[in-house]
Amino acid sequence: MKFRYDINALRALAVMLVTLYHFKVPGFAGGFIGVDVFFVISGFLMTSIIFKHSTLQPFQLLNFYMARAGRIIPALFVLILVLTVSGYFLLIPEYYQKFAHNALSSLGFFSNYQYASESNGYFDLAAEENILLHTWSLSVEWLFYLLYHIILLPFLNRKNYVKWVLWLMLLFSLLYASYLLHTNEKGAFYYLSSRIWEMVLGGLVAVYPIKMARAQPLYCAIFGWVCLLISVMLYGGTTPWPAYYALLPTVGTACIIAANLNSKYLQNNYIQLIGKYSYSIYLWHWPVVFYGMYFASVTDFVYFKILAIGLSVVLGVLSYYGVEQPSAKWIKNNTHQKVFISLLLAMLVLGGVLFLIQKLNGMPERIPARVRDNFSYSNNIDPRRKQCHFATGVDVAFCQYGSGKELKAIVWGDSHANAVVGAVASSSEKHNGHVLSWTSSGCPTVMGIQSQAEQSYNCSRQIQRFLAEVQRFPSDTPVIVVNRLNAYLHGNNESQDGQPKTYVHTPYSSYSREIFQKEIIRGYEQAICQLSKSRPVYVLQPIPEMGKNVLNEELKYSMILHQGLEVKISKLNHLQRSQLSMNINSQLAQQCGVKLLNPLPYLCNDKQCFGSQNNVPYYFDDDHLNLRGARRLMPLFEPIVQ
Repeated sequence: MKFRYDINALRALAVMLVTLYHFKVPGFAGGFIGVDVFFVISGFLMTSIIFKHSTLQPFQLLNFYMARAGRIIPALFVLILVLTVSGYFLLIPEYYQKFAHNALSSLGFFSNYQYASESNGYFDLAAEENILLHTWSLSVEWLFYLLYHIILLPFLNRKNYVKWVLWLMLLFSLLYASYLLHTNEKGAFYYLSSRIWEMVLGGLVAVYPIKMARAQPLYCAIFGWVCLLISVMLYGGTTPWPAYYALLPTVGTACIIAANLNSKYLQNNYIQLIGKYSYSIYLWHWPVVFYGMYFASVTDFVYFKILAIGLSVVLGVLSYYGVEQPSAKWIKNNTHQKVFISLLLAMLVLGGVLFLIQKLNGMPERIPARVRDNFSYSNNIDPRRKQCHFATGVDVAFCQYGSGKELKAIVWGDSHANAVVGAVASSSEKHNGHVLSWTSSGCPTVMGIQSQAEQSYNCSRQIQRFLAEVQRFPSDTPVIVVNRLNAYLHGNNESQDGQPKTYVHTPYSSYSREIFQKEIIRGYEQAICQLSKSRPVYVLQPIPEMGKNVLNEELKYSMILHQGLEVKISKLNHLQRSQLSMNINSQLAQQCGVKLLNPLPYLCNDKQCFGSQNNVPYYFDDDHLNLRGARRLMPLFEPIVQ
């Protein structure tokens, strides 16, 4: 096939769109369409290659596979190898284990299905903790290479039949993707079956060569580029994807390819070079993004974006000349048998290493000895959490903490309540007492609470059960109420979308925010005021939320600095985020007689709230106190349980 400057320019555009999107450059919220552009290009080129081989000679299956393997595998292998070695020195055990798990699926080219089965979608914040997130598209392409020509093989000598097969594939895949968009969003994004229509669209351009007269190619190409421009401007991370939404950029790409217009603008040296290096740039840009977020969370700074994009290009160039070209030459000069055995052995050896890393839980012994004790804080949580802290959808029961004879208090609330119940119990044991807990994850003390995310969510029923069953206990038994109220009113502060998933009647949106919050407040007041009619009630004011995993922050810097980095937030920022929650609790104190417990004197000074001090973490994640942190609050609970 004659070299196509327009296709290489499309490659350049696609990789830069994806790169700029991942670096969160303003104006490129729809840059993820670059992957869809790649898919259309792949479909066009693969179809063209298949028909070229079918007309010149009997189609050689092995040649086809070797060519594809030689293009994709070596650069991917080197990337994973480098990340495996660097990860040994830089990644904390949790992340290193996760990397090994994901790397195995990337080497096996099934990472798209693995990510579809996991809890987080491509656009979710948690997905950014995956250093190999971007390899899902390589898995889709490889599966496409494996299956596509097999499907077309019986029809290669009957081109009209091929056209019908392609149209049917496109139609059924697009319809299936549209169906999944409403039933399984992650599947719609990651599955080959919901993506193959994009590649088939490129294939249709290959089997329908269009002869355009005069200015028609120019108009067709302009239309295609405009479609891509509109897509970048119109779409964003909240756009359901792909299905029919992806028709705009994919049809645009198909039009550009069909126009076959190699203008002088597309032949620009810089554009063509980016297109040539596009695969390697794509491979390396996301690890640069990952490490920027991993160490410093500096990805929002302009200077970081500029330097990181430049570094991605440099690494891509090095990969192209150091891996892509030499491996292509080596594959060309050796037998298929030798190439196959060599690639297979290399992948098996690396796969064995990755499997070992995964089984060894990320090799925690790599952590410097002087800070290794901090790793134990990953398990520094309520030892009875699995027995006494219930998931939503499961009937909650009272659980006893402490061995003293007298019931001193009842702790009621969500996972934040479970985080402090041990400290309350320790205080009660000093006075020959015990406490009872009634806690459930993501279940605040809000009447009528519902969830958008969990079908089995039965928090509202558990609240009613608690209010009924608590009457069995003496009326002088105090109840300590603990919730992460900030998150239910505003969303998690570690989440970018900031949208609560629970509600009473009206789900959260920018248009219903005030109504949503009023309903949450009303349900919260109803539950607590009803409880206060029968017994003393104490409400713990909001625990400072660090916004990032405290233990992980301590450990990751220990890997390179041999000491942790003090994790803290501005006290003013905490007070600003908690203002509404504290106002609500103050009103409860006035209206219903509840008493407020202020944790800040024990967790903050005048200016800062601490997630860790002197390399000792007080939280086991970003917002839950560990046992050490919870014990700092014992002076709050002592007067209640005496």
